[in-house]
Amino acid sequence: MNPIFSFETHEDHDPQWAAECCGLLPLWVRDFVLDDHNRDIVSYMEDAYEFGSLYKMEGRIKSEQYISPYDEDEPLDYIAKSKIDEGTVYYFPYGIIALPVEVGHFITRMD
Repeated sequence: MNPIFSFETHEDHDPQWAAECCGLLPLWVRDFVLDDHNRDIVSYMEDAYEFGSLYKMEGRIKSEQYISPYDEDEPLDYIAKSKIDEGTVYYFPYGIIALPVEVGHFITRMD
């Protein structure tokens, strides 16, 4: 079976601009998919990032938006998303990325 990887930009964004905003993150996600891995995407991204453990941010993904735990923060629309076998990876402004895990998403900042 072929692994799944896609990179789709939000309808409000130019694809080239979105790809530039996301930097290396989609490439690392693609490499995770292509790698014959026996680990989860969070540990794979930690190794790719090379800055130690990723910090788990509070908040959640709802209707493809990042919802901060702080009432004063507006919901963030994704810049782009990648579909992989494990679920959907969302790339948000400010280097925020939501990685699919068994239940929900592991949300972190990788800028």
